Amino acid sequence: MQEGPEQALMDRGNLLWLPSALFGRIWPAERVVIGLRVCVHLHRELLANVPEILLVKNGQAAIYEDLVKDFIRASHTTVKLRWAGEFGETNVLVRAALRSALGEHLKQVHIAYRGKAEKRSVVELLTTCTALTSLGLRGTWLGDDPDGAEMLTKVLGACTTLTQLDLRGNFIGDEGVGKLREVPAGCTSLSHVDLSLNGIGRWGAGWLSLEECKQLSHLSLGANNIGDAGAGRLAGVLVDCKTLVHVDLSANWIGCAGLGSLAWVLGACEALSHLDLRHNTIKNAGAGRLAGVLSQCRRLAHLDLSENIIGDEGARRLAKAAEASSSLRLIDLRLNRLSPDGELEIANACGLIRVWPPLCT
Repeated sequence: MQEGPEQALMDRGNLLWLPSALFGRIWPAERVVIGLRVCVHLHRELLANVPEILLVKNGQAAIYEDLVKDFIRASHTTVKLRWAGEFGETNVLVRAALRSALGEHLKQVHIAYRGKAEKRSVVELLTTCTALTSLGLRGTWLGDDPDGAEMLTKVLGACTTLTQLDLRGNFIGDEGVGKLREVPAGCTSLSHVDLSLNGIGRWGAGWLSLEECKQLSHLSLGANNIGDAGAGRLAGVLVDCKTLVHVDLSANWIGCAGLGSLAWVLGACEALSHLDLRHNTIKNAGAGRLAGVLSQCRRLAHLDLSENIIGDEGARRLAKAAEASSSLRLIDLRLNRLSPDGELEIANACGLIRVWPPLCT
């Protein structure tokens, strides 16, 4: 006679061998990480005290299906479901969960996988989740599907209550951005948008449509190969974003010319407090241009210019501008090209500029 899964677990002996009451005392109440053994052994215990977050690990997805269905039915408030791993392993589970939710309960969905199997069926099911406030499709490679951007457009068009959107690492490209241009008209409540690692390029930067996002506070466009030409086009987009607080333009090959285009619009972003320009090619000339507009950025507190080939001359101009600013708290100039004497001079002259220790410490 074949032993049942619970008996097999008990025979092997592990943490789950503890009485459920004792196990519940050491298990985090606000976050449950579900593995195969936990799913089998603690099904009833989990449903008796529904956690805030159900985090599903890799494994045999079909084993989890009943638990996820029951979990959603038992939850009467915010439900957050997260999946990670190869999509082929989690596809059954994701579809079962989304169908069980019927779009009425799910508030936050975060899916991270790199597989391609049946991706379309799951993304399309997201259109039924009309109550979503947070959607994460990080690293799902939607750009690999010829219709990926169009599928995403349908999802965003249906989820008009979204406040947070994470599309990092989808490589949708400039054409994909172009297809998304009409979506923000229905996503007016968006406050956090991450489009990093999407291959937007110089043309896609100008095709971003954000003017209807009146509550947008955080925008991440890191590692998109925007370049100087794209920075000029992006400036025309950002000028309408009056509520931006945090902007990430790191690793975009933006040089002096591109920064010159962006500089004039920084003053228009009246709420901007954090600007990330690390790992670009600003150099001394770009640092000088930026120093010239810092006085207009009346709420800018943190400016990251690390890894930008800036030398002593550019650092001195930034230091002078920082001293005159009433809002700046930190300018990060680590891993630039300051001489040892220049580093010491800047560190002594302006306490707001960080030139060491290295970023790896």
